[in-house]
Amino acid sequence: MLKLFEPGPWQGAANGAITAAAIVVVLVLLTEGALTEVPDPGTIIFVLALIGIGAGSGWLAQRKCINWPEADA
Repeated sequence: MLKLFEPGPWQGAANGAITAAAIVVVLVLLTEGALTEVPDPGTIIFVLALIGIGAGSGWLAQRKCINWPEADA
Protein backbone atom coordinates (compact mmCIF):
# COMPACT_ATOMS: atom_id res chain seq x y z
CA MET A 1 0.00 0.00 0.00
CA LEU A 2 2.88 2.35 0.68
CA LYS A 3 4.10 2.13 -2.91
CA LEU A 4 0.63 2.75 -4.37
CA PHE A 5 -0.70 5.54 -2.14
CA GLU A 6 0.56 8.52 -0.19
CA PRO A 7 0.82 7.90 3.58
CA GLY A 8 -2.49 8.47 5.29
CA PRO A 9 -4.34 7.69 8.51
CA TRP A 10 -6.71 5.30 6.72
CA GLN A 11 -4.05 2.72 5.78
CA GLY A 12 -3.93 1.09 9.21
CA ALA A 13 -7.70 0.64 9.20
CA ALA A 14 -7.65 -0.71 5.65
CA ASN A 15 -4.91 -3.21 6.47
CA GLY A 16 -6.72 -4.31 9.63
CA ALA A 17 -10.01 -4.78 7.77
CA ILE A 18 -8.37 -6.71 4.93
CA THR A 19 -6.57 -8.97 7.41
CA ALA A 20 -9.74 -9.64 9.39
CA ALA A 21 -11.72 -10.35 6.19
CA ALA A 22 -9.03 -12.77 5.02
CA ILE A 23 -9.16 -14.61 8.35
CA VAL A 24 -12.96 -14.86 8.16
CA VAL A 25 -12.80 -16.20 4.58
CA VAL A 26 -10.22 -18.82 5.54
CA LEU A 27 -12.31 -19.90 8.52
CA VAL A 28 -15.42 -20.25 6.34
CA LEU A 29 -13.53 -22.30 3.78
CA LEU A 30 -12.01 -24.54 6.45
CA THR A 31 -15.26 -25.21 8.29
CA GLU A 32 -17.90 -25.40 5.56
CA GLY A 33 -15.94 -25.64 2.35
CA ALA A 34 -18.03 -23.08 0.48
CA LEU A 35 -20.66 -20.45 1.04
CA THR A 36 -23.69 -21.97 -0.70
CA GLU A 37 -26.45 -19.72 0.62
CA VAL A 38 -26.84 -16.29 2.16
CA PRO A 39 -26.24 -16.46 5.93
CA ASP A 40 -28.80 -15.17 8.40
CA PRO A 41 -28.61 -11.47 9.45
CA GLY A 42 -27.03 -12.29 12.81
CA THR A 43 -24.10 -14.00 11.12
CA ILE A 44 -23.65 -11.14 8.68
CA ILE A 45 -23.63 -8.61 11.54
CA PHE A 46 -21.14 -10.77 13.48
CA VAL A 47 -18.74 -10.97 10.52
CA LEU A 48 -19.02 -7.24 9.85
CA ALA A 49 -18.33 -6.59 13.54
CA LEU A 50 -15.19 -8.75 13.34
CA ILE A 51 -14.01 -6.81 10.29
CA GLY A 52 -14.79 -3.54 12.10
CA ILE A 53 -12.74 -4.66 15.09
CA GLY A 54 -9.87 -5.49 12.73
CA ALA A 55 -10.14 -2.05 11.12
CA GLY A 56 -10.23 -0.33 14.50
CA SER A 57 -7.24 -2.24 15.82
CA GLY A 58 -5.25 -1.50 12.65
CA TRP A 59 -6.05 2.20 12.95
CA LEU A 60 -5.16 2.20 16.65
CA ALA A 61 -1.88 0.39 16.04
CA GLN A 62 -0.95 2.82 13.28
CA ARG A 63 -1.82 5.97 15.21
CA LYS A 64 -0.82 5.09 18.78
CA CYS A 65 1.82 2.35 18.64
CA ILE A 66 3.93 3.16 15.60
CA ASN A 67 2.93 6.85 15.31
CA TRP A 68 2.88 6.70 11.54
CA PRO A 69 2.82 8.71 9.20
CA GLU A 70 3.83 11.56 11.56
CA ALA A 71 7.03 9.75 12.54
CA ASP A 72 8.26 9.90 8.93
CA ALA A 73 7.57 13.63 8.50
